[in-house]
Amino acid sequence: MASKLLSRFGSKKDLTLQQQHFDCTIKLLDDEEVVQTNFQKEQKGQFLLDYVFKMLNLLERDYFGLRFVDPNNQRVWLDPTKLIYKQVKNITPPIIFCFRVKYYPANPTTLKEELTRYYLYLQLRRDILNQKLHCLSDSTYLMACVLQSDLGDFDAQDHKGNYIASMKIKILPNQNEKIELEAIEIHQKEMKGLTPADVELLFLQRASKLDTYGIDPYPVKDQKKNQFLLGINYSGIVCFEGNKKVNHFAWTELQKIIYEGKMLILHHYSAGKKNLIGFKCSNVMTCQNLWRTAVEQRYFFTMNSSNEIPMVISSGGLFSKQCKLRYSGRVEKELIEDMKKVPASGGTINRRHSMNMGPSMMHSVGRSNTAPLPDASPPKFQSSIYEDKNPYLNYSVLSDQEPYTATNNNTTNRDQSLYPNSSLILEPKDLNETLQQSTACLPTEFNLRPDLTPNGQEQQTISFETPVIRSSPSQLSQTKISTGEETNNDSDETLEQVSEIVDQSISTAHHYYQQQQNQTKESINKRAGDYLAPSTVASKKRPTLSKLSFCKKMAMVLVTSLLSALIILSLVLIVLILILEIDNEFFEKIRGLPEMTLFRQEYYDPIREQVLQSYNHYRESFKIEEKR
Repeated sequence: MASKLLSRFGSKKDLTLQQQHFDCTIKLLDDEEVVQTNFQKEQKGQFLLDYVFKMLNLLERDYFGLRFVDPNNQRVWLDPTKLIYKQVKNITPPIIFCFRVKYYPANPTTLKEELTRYYLYLQLRRDILNQKLHCLSDSTYLMACVLQSDLGDFDAQDHKGNYIASMKIKILPNQNEKIELEAIEIHQKEMKGLTPADVELLFLQRASKLDTYGIDPYPVKDQKKNQFLLGINYSGIVCFEGNKKVNHFAWTELQKIIYEGKMLILHHYSAGKKNLIGFKCSNVMTCQNLWRTAVEQRYFFTMNSSNEIPMVISSGGLFSKQCKLRYSGRVEKELIEDMKKVPASGGTINRRHSMNMGPSMMHSVGRSNTAPLPDASPPKFQSSIYEDKNPYLNYSVLSDQEPYTATNNNTTNRDQSLYPNSSLILEPKDLNETLQQSTACLPTEFNLRPDLTPNGQEQQTISFETPVIRSSPSQLSQTKISTGEETNNDSDETLEQVSEIVDQSISTAHHYYQQQQNQTKESINKRAGDYLAPSTVASKKRPTLSKLSFCKKMAMVLVTSLLSALIILSLVLIVLILILEIDNEFFEKIRGLPEMTLFRQEYYDPIREQVLQSYNHYRESFKIEEKR
């Protein structure tokens, strides 16, 4: 019994120990760079953010974040104020985060650090490839900037003919030979002598003026069920119809942003008049994610201080729970002021060129500068194509032939305590194949939500479910006890009691003859059999009776819940009908609320008209039957 109790009490402890550490993967802006690490159950999202920022030597950190795909197939940002485990607990391993730009600055020249501008440059190149950033009129100039950054000045010996096609450089999603030749001409004539930092700044200045800069489009519909794309950036909320910009709601014109169910509601002020504008999303979770993005972007670009930002609560609708948003981190104005006090860093940047190179170039120009050399010599860093530069990404590098083990997990120039169990795995990928796996939401030229899923595979591989936790040895022993061992013990105790009765009967009848003694034994054995039979039957019937009683209780709870819900729903409908139909001063004030106006236009009036039409039709048909 003591061993049983110890095993039962120890099972929960063993189960908790199994859940203390969780492995995760962090994909950087270059898909070849993948960092593997882990986090503990009690750590918040800020832990992983600080881990990545320190590893990348980022100072202007608030522009960036970690994004993942939740179980509802929504791309959401890791909340630094909440536990990591609670945010990803329904995700099936591997848990994958993507390091991305969260807030695109209005003017990239305000970025003080060259490293920050470089990561923004990489993000915009991803946006162009994924058709989130449209650059039809500026495509050749942007392509020439990329050529100068990756290849340097034009060299007639190395760059012959259409060297973009020969090097398999992919910059635009739909680039053709005409665009490539025009970009080559600009590269030869206008880009000579420019450093990578200079040409990347030109790239950012040109890209930041595009209408789709910093926008991740969401599919929505208006009240007339017309299809639009809604995007959010530093300037406000932008509405597109296909590729055409049809409306723009500046942050200064928006007093309030809320959502009710699938409806995103904007309280818009223009020329002293208040307009209530609604956009319907495909589902509630998409609407909630769109609302959260809009509120965070608005605060980041408009507030003077993060201390002035209150907690935002949206009801979310009648049958959905409240959504609370607590902003964390600095706003843009605070970030710019803080960076003025920091001296400019003089470090160099080891640039990667694998985003635009095909498989054949992975082993030459496009190879990552931190990748080990193909020969048998010890791993060392390759020099840049411009000059020898020290790498700024200080984490371990693994060769393709060596499996990941604890022995080859080495770090360079870093404190081991800061980055436990981290490694860098280089995985060259075919970019065309990767682009084919990007997701599109609507059949328009503007591809919706085209960003890759975190693991770079098809969408179905990111099916997030509850992690499978194996049973501990104590749990297995407890299961054995509950299934078989306790039943055997009960039967053994019953046989011992019967043997005691038999011994007592024999001792009291010792003066009888042997025949009488045999009869006594037979009678006792018969009574023992009668005693055992009911107990055995009862033990067999107990589980069935307990299951039946449990089912009855659950059925009663379900019926009671349904009846309660129907009663509450009926009362709510009656109250709404009274408010909307009775002429009263108090009810008129309630009917004047924007939410009630939208509810009446979208739901109540159409349902009321349909009910009245059905009633009139039934009444006319009934009168016709009476006349007959």
